[in-house]
Parts: sequence; C-alpha cells; structure tokens
Amino acid sequence: MTTETETPDAKATLYDAMRTLKVRSGMFSVVATPGVTTLPEREQQWVVEAVVSYSYGTAEQVAAGEVNAEHGGEDSDPWSEHDFGAFEVAGERYFWQWDDYGDDHASYGVPNRYVLTIMRADEY
Repeated sequence: MTTETETPDAKATLYDAMRTLKVRSGMFSVVATPGVTTLPEREQQWVVEAVVSYSYGTAEQVAAGEVNAEHGGEDSDPWSEHDFGAFEVAGERYFWQWDDYGDDHASYGVPNRYVLTIMRADEY
C-alpha cells in the first residue's frame, strides 16, 4: 500500500511547509550541530533565515539567475523531495537535511517523526 507521503511531490510539499514554518512545530524537531550552535547569535539567525528562505526554483529560474544555482535544479534535488539544501553564510558553507523516522504506512498507526538537521559542511 502506497501512502500519500511516499510520493516525491507530497514529501516535497510537506518538507517545504515544515522548513518554512507553515506547519506547527510539533510535527518535527530541529537539531543544530556545534558548528551552528557555537556561532554568535546573529550568525545563527542568518543560518536559520537561510534555511527557511531556501528556494529550489526551476531550471529556468536558475538559468535566468533568479535562484542561485546551488539552490536549484535537479542536481541539488535529484529525487524532487526537497529534503536537502546547501548554502553559504558569512563565507562558511552549511547544509540542512530532513530525516524521516517512522513508518510511511498509515495502516500501522505509527506517525513519522521528522528531524531537520542544520550543520556546517565540514561536520557532515
């Protein structure tokens, strides 16, 4: 049995809604690594703002320069699930990624647990 959350479009919609804070936070947890949590507060805020405002865009938007090439196109999201992003803040490279723990099959009655991890690239 395939559930709605198993399709790439449904996952992308869910991940985007959670990442941009359009759903209640009880659906997911956010974990930041020491490379983020030890930054000065203002830089931490910049990193979080970069994650929330991250845009995949379309290939046309990337080509037109409307979206940074690193933030769009099939290369950064090969499965179209919007579960990973890479960006720079103050000259430092960071990643964010969604992990999905649980069972996608609603028939089992176990909801998924979603975790958004934000890290400096050298911590990967």
